[in-house]
Amino acid sequence: RAVLASMTQQLAQFADTVVGPNERSGGAGIALVETAGGVCSPGPSGTLQCDLLRPMRMPAILVGDGNLGGISTTLTSLDVLSMRGYDVVAVVVADGGSGLGNSDAVEKYAESVHGCPTFRL
Repeated sequence: RAVLASMTQQLAQFADTVVGPNERSGGAGIALVETAGGVCSPGPSGTLQCDLLRPMRMPAILVGDGNLGGISTTLTSLDVLSMRGYDVVAVVVADGGSGLGNSDAVEKYAESVHGCPTFRL
């Protein structure tokens, strides 16, 4: 709860700075909250990150790995986020231009099953 309260406070302060305290609902601005580890990595309290951040109702951009094992990890993470009610607005696959086609497999699944666009780095 302490992590969630702290993040909520920090994001509110950010919103006040970017768009002003009276304009949050209609103002423009974006904040990216990056986590460490996978979506099911534990937070400081032991609660999984996907469960810890869920009450904030933030949309998610999933960054996946295009290397060996990356397809399974990325698709599993996408499913976990979706099952927990996250709005995954995009998947980004960091494949380093390997040419292995891993990002193609992620793109096909993400778009057909979740209606989610995929981008390559």
